[in-house]
Amino acid sequence: MKWARTVAEKCDKKQGDKLRHVTTRNTARDMDVIRAVLGEKKISYLGYSYGTYLGAVYKQMFPKRTDRFVLGSAVDPARVWRGMIQVRAEGAEPAFTRWAEWTAARHATYMLGRTPDAVRTTFSGLVARPTASRSTSTAGC
Repeated sequence: MKWARTVAEKCDKKQGDKLRHVTTRNTARDMDVIRAVLGEKKISYLGYSYGTYLGAVYKQMFPKRTDRFVLGSAVDPARVWRGMIQVRAEGAEPAFTRWAEWTAARHATYMLGRTPDAVRTTFSGLVARPTASRSTSTAGC
């Protein structure tokens, strides 16, 4: 959870007041603007995962402007965003622990640390290092 708090703090620091405008409903409104600019009376849509939720929200907001919609790999609306990330984190942590153990056993090859804790420390340091792409990108804040 410390990592999640750090990401949230970095997002807030970098994006500030803009973040409150990044919502699914605003994205659906943006989709409708694109539809209008293209001169289309209705849109057809294919959505997977979060795209399924986004398509459902669009269809709810603009039912007369939709044609054929395919919504696959649905997400639970009650768990969108925070809940989805929590589910991923719950699965990722045990996998990362196994990977750190595997990598530590192969220190001679990967040189990331002789113990799982050392591998975690090395990995965290690598992730925390600034890069040109990260410093100019807003993806993932």
